[in-house]
Amino acid sequence: MFLTEFTESGFGILWKRKEDEKGWLGSLAAVRQLTGSLTTAEGLRFGIVVACFNEIVTKPLLEGALDTFKKYSVKEEDIDVIVWVPGSFEIGLVAEKLGKSRKYQAILCIGAVVSTHQLFPV
Repeated sequence: MFLTEFTESGFGILWKRKEDEKGWLGSLAAVRQLTGSLTTAEGLRFGIVVACFNEIVTKPLLEGALDTFKKYSVKEEDIDVIVWVPGSFEIGLVAEKLGKSRKYQAILCIGAVVSTHQLFPV
């Protein structure tokens, strides 16, 4: 486990690590996080691509994303399409196709890749 705790600091998140933890994440000084509301979401169109594989993870992420859109004044009808794809590999292909249509101001991609190597150590 790389990260042990995080605290809000100014405009971002300051990542801390224990003395005995090493790794590239330990070199992260601060990550800037911007929050606020859209000045106007009217007329903006959004597309969402979600992986079916690991749905136990991706479905709650989708629900959280929809709640966040609502929190920031994005209307349900402005989320034009939710595309379910077989797995995370296909997300990029479908997102590219949606992007090339030029109908969306943003495309949200949700997928989960779980490493079984860490779940079942040899």
